[in-house]
Amino acid sequence: MKLPRAAVWAAAIFLAVAFVLVGISKVRGPSAMRWGERFVHWGYPAGAERIVGVLEILAGVGVLMRSGDELPRQRWSRS
Repeated sequence: MKLPRAAVWAAAIFLAVAFVLVGISKVRGPSAMRWGERFVHWGYPAGAERIVGVLEILAGVGVLMRSGDELPRQRWSRS
């Protein structure tokens, strides 16, 4: 069964927003300190929550990017 394009985009937008919001909560704001305490409690070094937060923000942006197979392919010729 193939999902309609609108449903796929709606799911992608939902996932992107979720990734970005959770990532922002790890990077800044009042909950960032709590995330820092959790990460230290779990045995990660201080500041690891910021790295994870930035990666989650990038993942959220990446969800909305078009697939690489839809990009035009460039032929490399030897001169």
